[in-house]
Amino acid sequence: MASDIVKFYRGGKNGNGYSLEDMWAFNYNEMEHIHDYIQWMFPMVEPDYWNRDTPKLTDEDVKAFKRSKAIMGRVAESFYVILEFWGLRVEVKSGIIVVTRRESYQDMSKQWQTGTNHNFLRVTRVLHCLNDLGLRKMALAFHKALISAAKENPERFNETSISCWENAMVKDMKGREYRKETV
Repeated sequence: MASDIVKFYRGGKNGNGYSLEDMWAFNYNEMEHIHDYIQWMFPMVEPDYWNRDTPKLTDEDVKAFKRSKAIMGRVAESFYVILEFWGLRVEVKSGIIVVTRRESYQDMSKQWQTGTNHNFLRVTRVLHCLNDLGLRKMALAFHKALISAAKENPERFNETSISCWENAMVKDMKGREYRKETV
């Protein structure tokens, strides 16, 4: 029988009655102030510290996600949605995935690049989820964009978050190393 997160990604609803499509349609205010959607859009292999009743990926879930092109496409769409919230987007340049800035980046970055806030935790979650599900090239492109932004505006970032992002690119929350691959 499919887990709650697999059912959700196949088109079901979470415990609050939201579907993935509902979450994709959240406006910027909802994305900033609703705090449990991120765990459904980007599940990880470990439970969330703050919201213990949200799903975690089991090994069986990871297999179910990877077996389904439809589900993996929905994970990619979730990534595009959260990137838009942060003023970013995915582009493919010469066959390479690159995370670039939208026209809204300057305004949006001022809202989430504040030295420390819950969006930095969300970034770590997104990196782990992408890596946990084998979307390593997306994770690498996102990480590269984050580190570039941190170098440009170091006052907007903190070393603890950057360290967490670095760790999220190396090992999952259970300490298992991710495949070594570069952009």
